[in-house]
Amino acid sequence: MRPNRRAMLLPLFLAFALSACTLPPPSAETGNVTIVLTDSPGFAFDNAWVTVRAVWFHKVETAPFDSTSTGWVRFPLDPAMTLNLAALSGGTVRTVFDNLALPPGTYRQLLLFLEPTENALTPSAMANGLRFNNQVDAGSLRAALRVPNAAQGIRLAGPFQIDNAALLRLAVDFDIGHGVIPFNRGAVQEFILQPRLRAFDLDNAGAIVGFIDTAAAGDNTAFFEVLAEQIDTTLGGRVVRRAAAVNNATGRFVLYPLVPGTASTAYDIVIRGIGWQTTIVKTVPVNGGTTPGSGATVRGTAAKPIPMTPGIDFRIDGSITATSGALAKFYQTLGTDAPYVIRQTNFDPLSGTIGNFPLAAGQVNVDTFNPTTYNGGTIILIGQTPTPANGSYLLVAESPLYNPSASPSGGLPVNPSSALSPFTITGLTPTSPAVPTNINVTATVPFSVVPMDNVVLFATFGGTILNALPLGNVPDATILTNAVMNIPGGQSGSPFSLAFYGVSAYGWTTGADNVLRIGTPVPLAKPQTGDASVAFTIQKVTLP
Repeated sequence: MRPNRRAMLLPLFLAFALSACTLPPPSAETGNVTIVLTDSPGFAFDNAWVTVRAVWFHKVETAPFDSTSTGWVRFPLDPAMTLNLAALSGGTVRTVFDNLALPPGTYRQLLLFLEPTENALTPSAMANGLRFNNQVDAGSLRAALRVPNAAQGIRLAGPFQIDNAALLRLAVDFDIGHGVIPFNRGAVQEFILQPRLRAFDLDNAGAIVGFIDTAAAGDNTAFFEVLAEQIDTTLGGRVVRRAAAVNNATGRFVLYPLVPGTASTAYDIVIRGIGWQTTIVKTVPVNGGTTPGSGATVRGTAAKPIPMTPGIDFRIDGSITATSGALAKFYQTLGTDAPYVIRQTNFDPLSGTIGNFPLAAGQVNVDTFNPTTYNGGTIILIGQTPTPANGSYLLVAESPLYNPSASPSGGLPVNPSSALSPFTITGLTPTSPAVPTNINVTATVPFSVVPMDNVVLFATFGGTILNALPLGNVPDATILTNAVMNIPGGQSGSPFSLAFYGVSAYGWTTGADNVLRIGTPVPLAKPQTGDASVAFTIQKVTLP
């Protein structure tokens, strides 16, 4: 029952709750920040609910989560706010924190806290008719959205400049189209949040609004995605700045907010749908001070939309070792252009796998942006063959604190023949000066939680799973001693100050029960000068 669940988890969150009530001390000078949430979700699910409970700021990049440290400036949200990220499309934003007063300065990170999914329902979640504080709805399915190590927050790196007597309006993008991942807890369908937050200054932002043809948009199986990309000369390829979904009824899409960009910093827009050929429109400018309703760059109109061409896909399976929480990017190269990101997806963060993932097998249809043509003119796209052939991709895996598996032009080749043989990427290497370290875990398994058909240990950095270790069946009470490996850390004489990780476990049975087993309390491992050790007890949480 809910009261038992709350009582069991209370010790884990009591210190957090008390410290979160500490507001910044009075100051002769203050600046202000307003935080809004935004998203451009896919339409693979109807709703994605999250319950926000606090935000913390810190001026030191390497400060770890600490419920008692005086360095954090903490703002609780009382009562907590539940909102539907899937409703924040088309440039919609929702204010969560308004005019927070902070001492002026440069803040290097913030932590955004969600109410743990396993906790008793907050009043705001209850008011929205939810079963869980964080929840995904898809048709008749109302599933838990798990937030790994929620008590330690979701980290967003700065800098965030707070000036005296000035207001910073900060938009935070969850990107649930990529960050909400299906998770099968035995016979129970759930989801897990693998957050990769982005932030935008709304007073230095612009918008792109466009349309694809309604015949394509009306294909409910296509799940069209629009990516805004810019060239990163250091990387040697393009990087995704924002993703958007397409409205099935109208074909409209909105990319907002975006950092302004013209000429060499203009955006390339990639449009991809399952069963449709990829389209790229190059060098699309974004002017500052524009919004979806005023002054946005127009890419196709309702009367003269961007035409899409039906195509065929091939599907692939694959895995990554020792970095299960990585993001997979599939690049294509057109002529001498720097590689474009055509599709991206998270590996399953608990298993390190990708399954049945679709990629377009045909040509890419390309044009260069012209304001006259794309604001009411007839748009004509030219088909191009990617290097070296249609359906050819280069796969690169990346994860926070690690080097990418390869450069965009040197990734693992993937093509239609890959459908016959699953790919494998070996574990990523930590970014220098970090080196691979182990987190040695001692997990006590009491009689009350066994048997378990599956147990997975995992380590998170700022709320994102870096690596997981599946242990399989645990039939009896025991003490598990294992290591989560290849975690970025330091060594004697060369410490790595960002090495602070939450470590926990999920356990479950293969049946359709309403019990999840969770490692409690969640310790903070700090392998800053070598391997670290942590301990916790796996406890049973009864779910609705």
